[in-house]
Amino acid sequence: MMQITVILDPAEQACCGQALGLGQRVEWVLAYVTRGEQPYYMCDQHEQFAVHGAKTRTVSGSVAAIRELAIHPSRPDGTPVRRVWRSLSALPDGVDYDSDGIEIDLLVDHGQQLPELFSWPRR
Repeated sequence: MMQITVILDPAEQACCGQALGLGQRVEWVLAYVTRGEQPYYMCDQHEQFAVHGAKTRTVSGSVAAIRELAIHPSRPDGTPVRRVWRSLSALPDGVDYDSDGIEIDLLVDHGQQLPELFSWPRR
């Protein structure tokens, strides 16, 4: 098995995401996108990437890790300066997440084809 990290949008997870737990089997539509130099896998729950031309693929696997990111401002102007990741054992559905990001380590089933890299056009 191969392991990849998938980013879930907290707002989409709160709106339409399923409950997740360690070891749970999932089947997600993924896009592989980049802005700048860092490519990443995103769960495409609302076909937002496909609409913009990204090639998506349905990928199945098991949840190996769940991390939630919070960015805490500590300057008077509210500029974020501290990023804190915390590991979770589960994400319930229908929760309004107070986080700035959710990462899932996914153990991808053998034989799965991953999506091609898509670079957002520069504006």
